[in-house]
Amino acid sequence: MLLLYYRMKKIQNLNKIMLLTQCVWLSLVTTSLPACSLLIMNIKPTRISDLKITTFVMFFFFPIFLFSFSPLQSQKVFSGKLVKKNSAYCLQTFPATSASIKYSLKYSSAVIETVINRLGTDDFISVQAEDTSTASEKSLTISSINYVGLSVLIGTWIGDDKVCYNFKNFTTLSIFNQNASGACVTPVNTTDPLIIRKMNYFVNPDDLVWTLLISNLKTRYAAELLINNQKSVQLNLFSEETGAILRKTILRR
Repeated sequence: MLLLYYRMKKIQNLNKIMLLTQCVWLSLVTTSLPACSLLIMNIKPTRISDLKITTFVMFFFFPIFLFSFSPLQSQKVFSGKLVKKNSAYCLQTFPATSASIKYSLKYSSAVIETVINRLGTDDFISVQAEDTSTASEKSLTISSINYVGLSVLIGTWIGDDKVCYNFKNFTTLSIFNQNASGACVTPVNTTDPLIIRKMNYFVNPDDLVWTLLISNLKTRYAAELLINNQKSVQLNLFSEETGAILRKTILRR
């Protein structure tokens, strides 16, 4: 597990600097597993342009530290897709069948509620929450958001770099070249020579901008995601050391 520390810029009093701890598990995961954990701890997320990515400092095989904080020991991980119920969002557990549970959502802070309200129906969330269900209603009180998944990203895109990007699900990204006909046909075989690399990615929960953590065992990136519309998004790739934009890529489909 990598711990990605962000340091706020333009804050003169270092005693007031709050570090956001972002945990990324780089093993092979499914969307039902908590692959990334953000401990919000009452810190309001800030724009990526106001943050400096300082260092990747440690790798752990298991998220032991997550449960070492006593406030979280009563919490559990819940994940699923967002659905609307009486104009409010509910979390529907996977698999999304008639037997799955729909939880009404409550929030421990206004920031968490703002992040959830930025999402849309069928978007994915993985959260730390307490089951506050009653006899008449299933409900969760969310204390922190591990990561989110944007349904608008799912599918195959072609970049202005002429490279194909397939967001297979909410955590898996394949980057590959066009075929001989110039089309983006997702390779079936993982050893297909068209494949440039296979990555894990996680969308960081934020109330202002979406940021992606993209990594495999060899490389890692942070990117700002700008959603223009259903057919066009932009990825701004950042340096992990300086926070400077390395490359801007427009994805279309």
